Amino acid sequence: MPSIGCLVSGHGEVEAFPVLVRRLLHERIGRFDVSVGHPCRKPEKTLLKVGDDTLERTVARLAADHDAVLVLIDDEDGCPAKDGPDLLLRASAACSHKPVAVVLAYREYETWFLRDAPALLGVAAPGNPEAMRDAKGWLRRNGLPTYNPVADCAGLTGRLNLDVAGLSDSFRILGDRIFAIVAALPRPA
Repeated sequence: MPSIGCLVSGHGEVEAFPVLVRRLLHERIGRFDVSVGHPCRKPEKTLLKVGDDTLERTVARLAADHDAVLVLIDDEDGCPAKDGPDLLLRASAACSHKPVAVVLAYREYETWFLRDAPALLGVAAPGNPEAMRDAKGWLRRNGLPTYNPVADCAGLTGRLNLDVAGLSDSFRILGDRIFAIVAALPRPA
């Protein structure tokens, strides 16, 4: 069975990101024949830093054990449209023989939860979640006072309405990139 190795920047994404990737594969394109590896986590400051080779070394290590590599980084203060292509070039150079995708969550992974706040928390969603800073703080102030990314992120991901989250550009890009790398993988016989 082909496998995807994952690199994430947030603590909560270590458990949550495989849930999200599997949901997208299963619910959107009916692919049950791809395994998702347990993510490796490196801080976004390290991954985004020009001149630091942590991204390249980690992608190369994941590519040694998997058929494709998927990178998810919170881009809290950056511009995904600017930062994404540079990071993809770096990651692809470290693994030119396998499919690689880099996605920048604008601003945080938790931003995707804010769009679905009525269903997840029973409160109105903020006007423009992507314009907000501190989605974790918003979750704590609006229905989850004890929100802990490590403990809560995977559960919220399992309940997240993918159509509502898909209103976010970075979430749509995530789905597109996952589908593209999976399409490049051989189908098991």
